Amino acid sequence: MVKRALLQNASAFITAKIRYKSAAGAARRIEVGDTRYAVVFTGETLPDGRTADAVYLVLHDFYREILDHALTRPLDYDYLRGLPPAAQRLYEVVSYALFAALKNDRPRARLAYSEFCRLAPLTRHFAWERARVQMAQIHAPHRQSGYLAGVEFEATTDREGRPDWTMVYDPGPKARAEHLAFTTRGGPVVPAPEPPPAPPAPLPPAEAKPPAVEAEPTGLAAELVARGVSRAVAAELVRDFAGDRIRRQVEVVDWLRQTKPKRVQDLGAYLAEAIRQDFAPPAGFRSRAERAEAEATARAQQDQQEQARRATARAQAERDRVWAYWEALSPERRAALDTAALAEADPADRAAYEAAVPSVRRMLRTAFRTALIRRRLGLPAAD
Repeated sequence: MVKRALLQNASAFITAKIRYKSAAGAARRIEVGDTRYAVVFTGETLPDGRTADAVYLVLHDFYREILDHALTRPLDYDYLRGLPPAAQRLYEVVSYALFAALKNDRPRARLAYSEFCRLAPLTRHFAWERARVQMAQIHAPHRQSGYLAGVEFEATTDREGRPDWTMVYDPGPKARAEHLAFTTRGGPVVPAPEPPPAPPAPLPPAEAKPPAVEAEPTGLAAELVARGVSRAVAAELVRDFAGDRIRRQVEVVDWLRQTKPKRVQDLGAYLAEAIRQDFAPPAGFRSRAERAEAEATARAQQDQQEQARRATARAQAERDRVWAYWEALSPERRAALDTAALAEADPADRAAYEAAVPSVRRMLRTAFRTALIRRRLGLPAAD
């Protein structure tokens, strides 16, 4: 049964498309379909010709390539072996974030609940109480050991608008001791964490300092606070991310609040996570610039249509005046007007009139007559 289980694991075929940064800082990429390793049992022949005296896993080249060059962080394997399975996986996953936070002098590390459930793998709950109880059991041994000093949950939503939480971790003395041990020459022996320094003695009443007044947030931080982000988180986001990225996500959140108010339950938490993850804009979203351009185009089209309508109405009114003028004339005055119109026509037009067939002459006579009436009425020449 043990042999069968090892063979099943070794023969699991995977397709991998991976991009990662090597320990030297170079970007690496690998795409392969293969198994990760072969298994050689006791008494069988190893690739180098030796006889196996135990069970060996012979790593395949692509797998060894990743293991040899990928970024790593040390683990306290004695501590790892003493943890329950889910707590073991949390230690493996969150150690990256804690190690990076300590290395870069950041006070806290962050991990999305949904991301941990995906990596664990672990059943993901969407009800807060069930998720809280589930993670409390996993966090408990790490808090008891001093690996975690504190855990907070920030409510948010995932890309599909489903409930999610960002787990915010305070590194404990054990995590700090691990970081110190693994970044100091002399081997990975984890020193015992030093007790915290005693708090300073309080100042005499006469020398007591007045409480510091927290400055009101300004600029982008004020915009984030106005949308439900805490002051501390707003300051962190403004410090860590570009202004264009923050403004883009603020605009998306404002659009969601107006068009889909039920989609985001906790606006501040969603906005903070959208900035950190740089969420893609949802379907149907148009930026303010795009909306302003569309509105300007619509207004221009409306103006053109209104101008065309007015021009048509003006032309019709002028035609009505010309017709009313003609209708008011007696037959004798109509004949006199036609004679005057022909006489005042352009010589070339008059020559064309004389040479035209009767039907064309009637059309030209009407045009000459209309032009003369328009002049008498003070109307501009017709197009």
